[in-house]
Amino acid sequence: GDDDAARTAFEDAVSQYDSGGAPLEAALARLELADALDRLGRHRTAEREARLAKDALASLGARAYLSRAVDMLERFVQPAAERKDASSTLALSERELEVLALVARGLTNEEIADRLILSPHTIKRHIANVLMKLGESTRAAAVARATRAGLL
Repeated sequence: GDDDAARTAFEDAVSQYDSGGAPLEAALARLELADALDRLGRHRTAEREARLAKDALASLGARAYLSRAVDMLERFVQPAAERKDASSTLALSERELEVLALVARGLTNEEIADRLILSPHTIKRHIANVLMKLGESTRAAAVARATRAGLL
């Protein structure tokens, strides 16, 4: 239930498996990491991790796991294209979408700043920009509008 804790644990697992010379386990941990990142709204990073896992699994000839990586990538790539189309209609940047996804999860500005390694002031500015671009006055209304538009 704690996607950020899962992200941290899988990042550690990938690092340990990579340094320990366990490429199959590292690739499988990357798939789990990608899933956690996606749930956190970090879609680009999730796609990158899934792609690294797919490439490693392909090079290892691990066909039993490769289809999972391919399916995950297809799931990430298609919604990303849809999000891009909708976000350009609403004029939201990728970063603004990332911040809004974390707002939707109920995080405070400080929590979002910690996750994205940005200052709380920068997060406040991103949220203000999102509210302005979406023509909404509250965080909840912006999340609802973005959800209806298929961005979240």
